[in-house]
Amino acid sequence: MSWGRVVLLERIRETGSIAAAARSMEMAYSHAWSLVVTMNRLAGEELVSQTLGAFRGGSARLTPAGEDSVTQFWELGIGGQIPGMASESRVLIYFNTYFF
Repeated sequence: MSWGRVVLLERIRETGSIAAAARSMEMAYSHAWSLVVTMNRLAGEELVSQTLGAFRGGSARLTPAGEDSVTQFWELGIGGQIPGMASESRVLIYFNTYFF
């Protein structure tokens, strides 16, 4: 899980929308949608739950697994447990091992 994907999840949490989250990051909606689909698939469970809409659009929210992923990312990035290894490396090892 990369920093950008975690920020996307946080923006989805804040806005309740993949489209609004993408706009706030100056990202194409199609790219944000692709990242969400990929994260859900690779995690083996939904990190983002979506409600499809028509006229008024749909909504999106983080599932408990999505909330946990964001929390774990920041906790590992700040205070990882492997001595002598940069925190970025610890985060990449953890998330590449367990999620992607």
